[in-house]
Amino acid sequence: MDQQVRKTAMRMISYGVYILTS
Repeated sequence: MDQQVRKTAMRMISYGVYILTS
């Protein structure tokens, strides 16, 4: 469960960085 949450968090961060760098 912790691993899944971490993966989701990483995806959220990736989206945020992608939007900021766009």
